[in-house]
Amino acid sequence: MKKAALALLALTLALLSCNDRSEDPVIRVKADDQEMNAAIAQARSTIAEFVSRLQNPQPKDDGFSVKKMITEGNDVEHFWLTDISYSNGIFSGAIGNDPQLVRNVTLGQKVSVSETKISDWMYLANGKMVGNFTLPVLLKRMPKEQAEEIRTRFQMND
Repeated sequence: MKKAALALLALTLALLSCNDRSEDPVIRVKADDQEMNAAIAQARSTIAEFVSRLQNPQPKDDGFSVKKMITEGNDVEHFWLTDISYSNGIFSGAIGNDPQLVRNVTLGQKVSVSETKISDWMYLANGKMVGNFTLPVLLKRMPKEQAEEIRTRFQMND
């Protein structure tokens, strides 16, 4: 049986604004965490909104990304995919963070994920974060100062 924890990369700001992502923290969340599973379900249920915007971006849209779960043995880690493309229900992109738990992928490696298997999606609309349903769950579990910096940077009002 899989470990009782999922490892989720928390700092979306690292994905969007820093070149060195090797020190991204991992926040562990139990596999049966209801709040996290609800956030993932919300991302999946709204994927059509994301695909529409990805295919018809507005002038100040940026940072289109989807999150993919990668497993290796009992280890589970979620990665933001960058430089994504979409065709026939499949997203393709590059692993956006250095792995912390799994070693079967590397930073920049090209991978694909079905829209039905994503664990989140996001983009920036004129600097304001849209999507990223898992982040509010993670913000509750990180140091207050770090969480506040993310909320401020991405104009989050939660």
